[in-house]
Amino acid sequence: MENSVQHNGTSQSCPVCNAQSDELTVSSIGSTRDRAIMHIACEKCQHKVMAYSAESEAGMVTFGMMTDMHAHEALDMMQQKAIDSDDVIAAYRYFHEEYERCAQEPGI
Repeated sequence: MENSVQHNGTSQSCPVCNAQSDELTVSSIGSTRDRAIMHIACEKCQHKVMAYSAESEAGMVTFGMMTDMHAHEALDMMQQKAIDSDDVIAAYRYFHEEYERCAQEPGI
């Protein structure tokens, strides 16, 4: 779902190249009454940002991070099962075993 780029009535610009809102594509990845996750793609510089906005008693808070994902990939990722402690342990074991294996090979 794509939305116009508006926040409190003011147009937004690309955080990388300052392109104006007419060169940005904003896709809603998920939202509730007081929170939203958006994928912002700039047509001018081709950079993409995942942004999270939340409204609280203190006001609106927004932060973002650069990504190489397209909007459909971000949506797919957000619909995946969250990682848990078992996933982290499995990854640790895998990398530890690979490290041990590489440490045993001469010339590495």
